[in-house]
Amino acid sequence: MRFSLLFKLVAKDLWQDRKVSFFIVSALMAVIAPLLLLFSLKFGIVSKLQQDLVNDPQNLEIKMDGLNYNLDDKWLNEIKNNLLVQFVVPLTRALNMQADVRSTHTFERDVLLIPTAEKDPLIPENMVLSQDKGIILSALIAEKLQVQQGDNIDLFFSRKLEGVEQKASMTLMVENVLPERYFNRKGAFVRLPILVEIENFLDGYQVSHYVNQPITSGKALETPRRTYSKARIYAADLDSVLALSAQLRDQGISTLTQANAIANVKSIDKVLTILFVIIAITSIIGAILSLSGSFLANIERKRKEISLLYLFGLKPSELKVYLMMQSLLLSSAAFVLAFILFMISSTIINTVFSQHLSEEIFLSVLLPIHYLIAFLATNSVAVVVAILGGSNIGKIQPAEILREV
Repeated sequence: MRFSLLFKLVAKDLWQDRKVSFFIVSALMAVIAPLLLLFSLKFGIVSKLQQDLVNDPQNLEIKMDGLNYNLDDKWLNEIKNNLLVQFVVPLTRALNMQADVRSTHTFERDVLLIPTAEKDPLIPENMVLSQDKGIILSALIAEKLQVQQGDNIDLFFSRKLEGVEQKASMTLMVENVLPERYFNRKGAFVRLPILVEIENFLDGYQVSHYVNQPITSGKALETPRRTYSKARIYAADLDSVLALSAQLRDQGISTLTQANAIANVKSIDKVLTILFVIIAITSIIGAILSLSGSFLANIERKRKEISLLYLFGLKPSELKVYLMMQSLLLSSAAFVLAFILFMISSTIINTVFSQHLSEEIFLSVLLPIHYLIAFLATNSVAVVVAILGGSNIGKIQPAEILREV
């Protein structure tokens, strides 16, 4: 197969008929560019909605609805190893754990205490607690207490034991202040052992490990806590939320999720996909018919030239490759021009939306893999058209040119 010779013939032929080549390329470009723009908008809008959901960890959270489920270590280990789970940490009580907090400047009542651990979705990686007696404050409570990273604060909690009110306190160091975009309530994050000790104190047990002054009154704790009321659970991704919630309900655990918000995004994705597929199929069929018509008309117009190529020694198989090369060159040129037009249009769309919205967003977005798929799809259509046209080449006989001599 003389590929070098065929390529030179194709290039010269296209240049000789550059006006016709331009019309074919323009027709293809008019199909490819809108499809790229349409899919980029579909992908960009859905990606933005999904990103907004994922960026808000509350959408991945599965809340346990109820009072007390007595979750033991075995259950916790099983849920931690579940592939649908991103993060889990037990809660010592069904209702929110609260404590009064004092700094050197002021005093704040009923501050929410939340257990945390590594890979907590609400805590950035660079803010994870490094010690048991550390604490992460929300920006709201840090502002009220007038404290910053490195300051010490005191936690106070009380109980009634045999009619006598008893108080205990802990001194913890502020390791980080959590920005409001991560957590916008009056709360603080501590390690689980801190909450366990507070819970033991409230349940009437003796405590001495983290409190400032050992509490010797009350029952002696013979064995460590083995069960927990609830757990903070976060799914691995949006698709895992409903599946994980269903698994928990099968275990008799009532759950609350952001299922409606997730379902809405999936519905939008499905509707936009259907619309895109319908438009894409219509456009592709139109492109195949248009390109086929152009190529078949071109073959009929050049019957003499093709007959001459037969006489000069080109084989039917080489002429089919010749036609395929011509089709691929035209489709590739059309894709490059369509890509340039798409980039200009996409930039304009993103610029306009960024100017009119409060945040910089990109509604028209495509990934490198999308460009590759589009390029291959375009050339696949060109190959199909070339095959259809090649079937007509075999009907041309060298004798046709001789009859006209």
